[in-house]
Amino acid sequence: FIPLAELINVLEVMSFVKLNVLHLHVTDAQSFPIEVHSFPDLTQGNYEGQVLSQADIKQLIKEAKYRGIRVVPEIDTPGHARSWHGKNYLYRNITVCDDIEPWTTYCASPPCGQLNPTIPFTYEVLEGVIREMGSLFTDSHFHIGADEVFDACWYIT
Repeated sequence: FIPLAELINVLEVMSFVKLNVLHLHVTDAQSFPIEVHSFPDLTQGNYEGQVLSQADIKQLIKEAKYRGIRVVPEIDTPGHARSWHGKNYLYRNITVCDDIEPWTTYCASPPCGQLNPTIPFTYEVLEGVIREMGSLFTDSHFHIGADEVFDACWYIT
């Protein structure tokens, strides 16, 4: 997690060396630190509870645009998705292989967790998140990860 003030400093440095795309890796297995209005219990901060609000993202995009920088978000899915279980594991049914061991068999890096493609609610949440983040982030590109999915995880669930 990088707080907004530090992200703006990154933009400033990027502008000095003529870098014009910030690939913002927003979520990962450990945390889902961005505000999602359509599924508010999905949002969970890093280990210190830090979260980027949608106002923070709008400010970041404004600062980036001022410097001629695009912000391309990455919301990891279907791998690296343990954090999609939400606060208090409210959405635990949409993830599988959470914290399974040995992790080397079931994921690229711990903690394990992938989206569960057999549950219709998974697609409702996924569509809601992508729709909301797609309207929040203004760039024409949106990265969904789609890497490091381990079939072994899906086979055992």
